[in-house]
Amino acid sequence: MGITEILTLIFVVLKAFKVIGFTWVQCFIPEMIAGAFYIIILILYIIKSHRIKKTIEKKFNNFNHI
Repeated sequence: MGITEILTLIFVVLKAFKVIGFTWVQCFIPEMIAGAFYIIILILYIIKSHRIKKTIEKKFNNFNHI
């Protein structure tokens, strides 16, 4: 369990017991930030994989023409 999950649990419990005046959306902002981070990492991974694939294909095409 990471820091964002712990923060979310704390915010939800405090909101449920009416200790804080956050909205429910504000309680889940740490998870939204983590989700956005994971999506960015996934997109970067896909881009990098595509570039590596193109490089490998280019090198094999040059190898076949020799």
